Amino acid sequence: MPEVREAVDAIKEAIDELREIPLLSYEVMDADLAVGSNRVQHGLARTPQGWLIADRDSVATLYRTAWTTRDITLQASAAITVRILVF
Repeated sequence: MPEVREAVDAIKEAIDELREIPLLSYEVMDADLAVGSNRVQHGLARTPQGWLIADRDSVATLYRTAWTTRDITLQASAAITVRILVF
């Protein structure tokens, strides 16, 4: 049944295209950050394209200094607990 095979292939291709959209593939994690450099593991299995602060318990300046296929390194100006979305 070639028609069925073509339909399955088209569905697989459409799913693969959706997986390329960064915000459809993300991890949400909570992290207790100390002053200075903090490495937070994510489960994306790829280098992230961005990150967002979803919640925090105090005031601090946060910025990314590095990221890999396994973790993101955040610099914090004060001790803070954050919920971040990594995509």
